[in-house]
Amino acid sequence: MNSIETNEILEMREQLASLKKRLENQEIVNEKMIREAMSRKLSTIHRRAMALCVACIIGIPAVLFTTHNLGCSMVFAYVTVALILVGVVAQFLTHYRIGRDTLSGDLITTYNEVARMKRIYQRWHYFSMPIFVAWLGWGAYEVYTNVTQDESQLYAAISGSVVGLVLGLIFGLRQHRQNLRTAKEIMQQIETLKGQK
Repeated sequence: MNSIETNEILEMREQLASLKKRLENQEIVNEKMIREAMSRKLSTIHRRAMALCVACIIGIPAVLFTTHNLGCSMVFAYVTVALILVGVVAQFLTHYRIGRDTLSGDLITTYNEVARMKRIYQRWHYFSMPIFVAWLGWGAYEVYTNVTQDESQLYAAISGSVVGLVLGLIFGLRQHRQNLRTAKEIMQQIETLKGQK
C-alpha cells in the first residue's frame, strides 16, 4: 500500500469516528427530548389530579350546606364527605410515587410506576361505581323522604342533583380516559427509549 491509500483509509476512519460520535449525540438529544415530553405529560396528569382534589376539598362545605338545606340526615352528609375524602386520598396515593425525578432515573422503574398508576386508574371503577350507585340510591331516598312537603322544592332538588350528577360524570369520565391515554403514551415512549438502547 502506498502512502496515499493509507492516508485515505485514515481519513475514512476519522470520518467514521466523527459520524459515530454525531449519531451518539443525536441519540442523547432524542432521549432528552422524549424524557421532556414524558415529563410534560406526567405533569399534566398530576395537575388534573391536583385540580380534582382541590375541587373536592372546596366542595365539602357546599355538600354540607346543600344536604342541610335539603333536610337530609347528617349521617348522609358525613358519609358523603367521607367518600369525597377517600377519593382525595386515593388520588394522592395513586400519584405520590411518581415525581419529576422519576423520569430522570431508571426507565424500568419509571415504566413500573406509570404502569402501577394506570392499573389503579383502571381498577378504581370496580370499587367506586358500586359505592356510587349505593350512595346515589341513599341520596334519592333522603331527598324524597325529606323534601316532599313542597313539591316545587322537590323538583328543584331533583333537577339540580341530576344536572350536577351528569356534569360530574361527564367531567370525571373524560378526565379518567385522558389520564389512561396519557399513561399509555408515556409507557409507549419508555418502550421506544428502551428499544433504542
